[in-house]
Amino acid sequence: MIKDLLIKYYDIVEQYSKLEQLNCDFSTLEFNEDKYCISLSGGVDSMVLMDILYKRGKEIIAIHINYNNRDESKMEEDFLREYCESKNITFLCHSFNFKRGSIKRSEYESLTKQIKFKLYKSILLEYNLNYILLAHHKDDIIENIFTNFCRGENFLNLSVIKYSNIIMDVNIVRPLIDYYKNDIYDYAHFYEVPYFLDTTPDWSVRGKFRRAILPKLCDTFSGPTRLKNNLLSIAKESDEWGTLIQTRFINKYLQLIKYNETTAEMPIVTDNEDYSEFPMCFWNIVIGKVFHKFGKCAPSRKSLDIFITALKNKKNQNDFQILLKHRTKLIIQKNIISININQLR
Repeated sequence: MIKDLLIKYYDIVEQYSKLEQLNCDFSTLEFNEDKYCISLSGGVDSMVLMDILYKRGKEIIAIHINYNNRDESKMEEDFLREYCESKNITFLCHSFNFKRGSIKRSEYESLTKQIKFKLYKSILLEYNLNYILLAHHKDDIIENIFTNFCRGENFLNLSVIKYSNIIMDVNIVRPLIDYYKNDIYDYAHFYEVPYFLDTTPDWSVRGKFRRAILPKLCDTFSGPTRLKNNLLSIAKESDEWGTLIQTRFINKYLQLIKYNETTAEMPIVTDNEDYSEFPMCFWNIVIGKVFHKFGKCAPSRKSLDIFITALKNKKNQNDFQILLKHRTKLIIQKNIISININQLR
């Protein structure tokens, strides 16, 4: 009986110390300011992040994106508005007037992302802020590593999520990135922070990973701690290699690209390098960055395969052209690769 009470006591002390550490970390934030803008979904992650800022006496602007994909979306919006008003938190909301099933999934994701980041950018300008806070955590990184590996994404950036980065000209900071989801749940329950339950459907990739795949993997590979640490270690090495290659090769080439409003021109051969000999992974990153600079999605892997084949056979061919989605053109002509987005809608 006494032993059980002591174990319970030490569990509570350990939990409380983690929560205090989570609170204290904000006092030493690299991006420590008096006013913050947070992307507020109403899930446990963003609600806890907002509560930490509120307890520290920070001025908060909460931006809620209502995708209107579920029957309860409007009720969630109304609750968040009332909750923020009760704490004197500025609440902003943007509602989409089209639903997920009304257009192709890829177009939906691309369009909503563009609108969302344009909204972020306008809020930063209006409120004279430097960045948007997102509530991603370690378990989000682990999900990304798994899904990106399975989808054959860029091996040099498996985690994608970083403590801070720039997306579509918007500075993003993720203060909870060093904490696991359980730490965030512990905080919410200890301090009685309300939150909406996870509505990720079981049939989705993330739903299957969280509720079916991850538990099996943990059971197979000596428990969640060891498995998660291994995946995070892989992601760290991936990031380190990515940084090295970005610095030594990618950035060097990106400086050679000439842009105007509708096109980008990239050299194939320079005085020091024949880039036609570079592998698929190089061009995948470079062309992706060019498209993202124009605020567009990168071409498919199939299109890039065709492009690489044409590039390597350029000496034996005339000018080559690929017509991509929305009539975007990728042209190989003499010693220049041109991306023409003139007619992109």
